[in-house]
Amino acid sequence: FDLLTDIFAEAAKKQEYDRFNGLLDTLKQRLPDVYAENKSYNLDWWISNALALGQDDVVRTKMEELSEVAGKDIDVFGWSVDRLSYHGHVKILIDAMRIAWPKVENSQNIMDWAIDDFSINSLDFEIFNLLDQSNNTEINDKILKDRIGSYINFEDNKEIINKTIEFLSGQAEHQWKIDDFSDLKDSKESKTSLVLLSREFCGELHRGKGIPLTKVELGRNELVQYFVKRVDGELVQKRSMMDMVFNPNKPEPKKPRPPLHLLCPDRETLDRFLAKSLDSFNPQIYKAVACFELVPDWLQFLISRELLDEKTCEKVLSNLRPMIADIQKISSGYHVDPYLGQAIREF
Repeated sequence: FDLLTDIFAEAAKKQEYDRFNGLLDTLKQRLPDVYAENKSYNLDWWISNALALGQDDVVRTKMEELSEVAGKDIDVFGWSVDRLSYHGHVKILIDAMRIAWPKVENSQNIMDWAIDDFSINSLDFEIFNLLDQSNNTEINDKILKDRIGSYINFEDNKEIINKTIEFLSGQAEHQWKIDDFSDLKDSKESKTSLVLLSREFCGELHRGKGIPLTKVELGRNELVQYFVKRVDGELVQKRSMMDMVFNPNKPEPKKPRPPLHLLCPDRETLDRFLAKSLDSFNPQIYKAVACFELVPDWLQFLISRELLDEKTCEKVLSNLRPMIADIQKISSGYHVDPYLGQAIREF
């Protein structure tokens, strides 16, 4: 496994994606037991290389194979889901989630919160596909229940599902005020408002620029989590327990400056948030890059909703621009995907 990992990384640097997949195919044919020992990782590599080569048929076939073992290796399955989301392969994702759901739902190896996340992602993919295929007026409760009823109790969640579709489709026509988001720390209403605002943004960016809903959602969800974590104080630099024990008189780290705007990211806390996403144990590189790529469009969206002024927007962008080089270095150094992070130039 370690040898294959090294070969995969080296092949990606040289863009020898097809050659590595040929190696996997040979391994599968000649040593099927060895291939099966790390089947999930092998399939994830295969999918990654096929994406780089634009081989959609191979992506679909291998993703379906990976779906069959999602109950055993949900993290590896999640990496491929993020890849396909970033590149907008919603139909492949829908089929993969449908195959994987019975294995994931009944797995003893997966935490309840991860199963809930899986069902929510599946629901989103189904809704995105419906919106791409038809307008909102053609989506009724029967269609929704048929598509998503296996993932969630539709009747219990019908109101929020229909409201999500309303905001995604641009038919909500809600007049936002900054006070709607004034208590993200303690108010459920403020948090719900943030989610619906971000859903509205998701749909508008898709319609205006043609960015796949799956990709916008990948970054949108991270952005919402970031704002909530920031207001909860989770992105403040803190001393470690060992540091407090051995250096009790050491002063506490300085508190970060207040953000320029409630709904705008700042460099210090966003950098800390994205760093956690890129943790080496379970790196979420597609989520981190998608989140950062969305920021300029998010700020322009806030301006269009009269929640932000041009002057503050430019100050926010100026504060964030020093991060561009680091994000570009991370994305360009990820040779596995030559298309990752291309939208960062919009900064």
